[in-house]
Amino acid sequence: MFSGSAICCYVFAPGGEGRTLPKIYSQDVLNNLFRHPYTKIVFVMSELQVSRPTATARLEALVSAGFLEKLKVGKSNYYMNMPLYSLLRG
Repeated sequence: MFSGSAICCYVFAPGGEGRTLPKIYSQDVLNNLFRHPYTKIVFVMSELQVSRPTATARLEALVSAGFLEKLKVGKSNYYMNMPLYSLLRG
């Protein structure tokens, strides 16, 4: 197991094309994204033991890459893993 070390991941993006992601992603970030259909900055901070700027940067990078969708509800930002949400929703 990688347990938090920086890794380079080859993943399939929405639409089926494979991409290599930058080394800012850790196994812990990926586990978090596939365990929950949505997350928030504070959840990532708590679970991964990273600072707010680090959690924000990682989530925003995943939004930019098309892996998450950012939804603003009131004052909070939610980062949705839409394929997982759709699968769980049925």
